[in-house]
Amino acid sequence: QPPAVVAQARGLCTLLQGQRPHPTLPLLVDDVLATGGTMAAAISLVEQSGATVAGIAVLIELAALGGREALGGREVFSLMTV
Repeated sequence: QPPAVVAQARGLCTLLQGQRPHPTLPLLVDDVLATGGTMAAAISLVEQSGATVAGIAVLIELAALGGREALGGREVFSLMTV
């Protein structure tokens, strides 16, 4: 079965389906956290698969756009906040 894909305006979230060890605790990584929409979609896909998100890491966080707040209080690690 092909991977489930959710297309965003400027990004792509792909969840690979199939066997995986349990419990699965993926770390979600993205280049930029802006409004949080792409990361929220990725979190939703991961949780629908039965996994629990272990953490979120981004290279750059655009703080003025409120992406961190849109992720429901989840811990986010960013290398740079602008």
